[in-house]
Amino acid sequence: MLVGGDYIASALSHIAARAGAEVTILQRGARMLRHFDPDPVGCLMEKFREIGIDVRLRTPVAGVRSRLMRR
Repeated sequence: MLVGGDYIASALSHIAARAGAEVTILQRGARMLRHFDPDPVGCLMEKFREIGIDVRLRTPVAGVRSRLMRR
């Protein structure tokens, strides 16, 4: 799971998905890569869907808990 929708999350999520990981991106804004041209970003979002990346827009994150830290 990646929090945030800028270029680093985009690159890492793509690499992880291609390597076989289940990937979810949580982005609090209305779209990812808000500082980039919307047309190529739209194409990227289509590719993300094709390879199974779950992008959740307008999703604020209040905290993060690791599964490894369960007691």
